[in-house]
Amino acid sequence: MATTIWAWAWRIPWSAIRAGARQLELTINGIGERAANAALEEVAVVLHVRQTTLGVKTNIHLDKLYATSRLLTGDYWCRCGAQ
Repeated sequence: MATTIWAWAWRIPWSAIRAGARQLELTINGIGERAANAALEEVAVVLHVRQTTLGVKTNIHLDKLYATSRLLTGDYWCRCGAQ
């Protein structure tokens, strides 16, 4: 089941890339998922691992994904929430 879900989630961004898109609308921590956007971490890793095969290059810093994800967690908002 997970493979099927992943295949559908990846289909839209991959179609956009093949059509020449230079930017994708993706989710972080599932925010935006109702709009059928794929997960940033999944797309970023596939593009990184398969750069040569897919013929694409990104400027995504995979080492920053965890920190970016943490910015959206409750810990961050508890410390820096609305004033």
